[in-house]
Formats: sequence, C-alpha cells, structure tokens
Amino acid sequence: MRDPLYIGECPVCHHGRQFVRKVRETSEFFLRCEECESEWQTPDTASDPSKTMFRKFSNDTLATREDMEDHPWANRVQNLKEI
Repeated sequence: MRDPLYIGECPVCHHGRQFVRKVRETSEFFLRCEECESEWQTPDTASDPSKTMFRKFSNDTLATREDMEDHPWANRVQNLKEI
C-alpha cells in the first residue's frame, strides 16, 4: 500500500504530514495533520498556523491518487508520483 497523499509538514506541531482528505458526502478536499489533527481548507493556507481549523470536517477519508488526477492540488502533493 502506498503512503497517504500529503502536501507538506504541519506548521503547528512540526511532527506530522498534512494529509489530503476528502469529505464523503460532498467530495470536498481539505488537509489534516496526521499528528495534531489541525485542518486547513486549502494548500494555500496550509503553511499558516493562524489559518488552522479543528474538527470542521467529518465523515472523511484519505484522498486517492485517482482523486487527484487533473485536480488543481495535484502539483502540490509531495508524493503523488511515488511508485
């Protein structure tokens, strides 16, 4: 199994990666730290600790490589091309 897709390192805890997540009902994407569970609405806000949200999103799953095909965030995903 491949590692979950991520954008970068969490600017809040500096330990976790910011995983790309998908809300099941709406197919909306967001980012969540694997360690401290901080959330961001977009990659553009993901480097700013003041833009952090907590528990805004629920009933979500990890985004897949197929989800990111032709998605505007694809070029921001660090490990999209890993084999």
